[in-house]
Amino acid sequence: MSDLGSSTGDQAPEVAQNNAACQPIKEAETAGAGVSFEITYRDPSTGELHHVTVTESVSAGRDPSNGGLTLSSGLKDPTISADAVRISEQLGENEIVIQNTSSYAPIEVQRDVGSSPLAPTEKLTVSYPEFTVVVPGKFFRHPLEISFDATASIPLASGGTQNFVPADYELPGERLEVLAHLCAPMFYPSRFSSGNSATDISARIQRRGGAVSAREVNNKIQRTRESIEEKCLTELSNREELAAFLVTHKLITKQDIHNFVLNE
Repeated sequence: MSDLGSSTGDQAPEVAQNNAACQPIKEAETAGAGVSFEITYRDPSTGELHHVTVTESVSAGRDPSNGGLTLSSGLKDPTISADAVRISEQLGENEIVIQNTSSYAPIEVQRDVGSSPLAPTEKLTVSYPEFTVVVPGKFFRHPLEISFDATASIPLASGGTQNFVPADYELPGERLEVLAHLCAPMFYPSRFSSGNSATDISARIQRRGGAVSAREVNNKIQRTRESIEEKCLTELSNREELAAFLVTHKLITKQDIHNFVLNE
């Protein structure tokens, strides 16, 4: 946290003695809508705690539109866009969509499974019941804690299938190293931003003393994808969806990344 006195020449804003609760931004229910969600935000410039219930969407920023959530209300920060981020329900789905609506600054979405940076205009769909959106500023970082009922799913259409992981399903031990490398960017996106192709994975494993070719990497990934599609009743369109499935269902964990990738 920056020292406001040294940054502005003024004393830091007085911290509010009582938590202030914002009124819900939108109360109107939408027929057939997805999920409502809650945002908890403690303004570091005032100390006030804001608790917002949203049933459709809300913007947050320096001067947000449509009665949104104001960030750094006690110390205006010109580095935060008027509308820095938009958070919306995904109609018909049990998911939340995060969009970076700022002019130039990246934001970050933090989950238990890792963090994801979002550049301006980029979107991320999240199905985790609790996560945090962090908006950076000149004086403070602004974490928006978001929660929703991830179990209140929309009923499946007739004939639809739902993915699940059988209790006895395990990944073969000989594939774990490759799959940990595949999933590493989900936990440490900036550390693995240079590339995560089969050739990249093969090279990283070889630098650690392993011996696996890019072709073998692709084979291990493809066999895992086919196995999951068969036994978990789901469809995975690409490697990114496979990685997300492995992490979401804790088949690959942060500890696996440390054991097989970071060598810690």
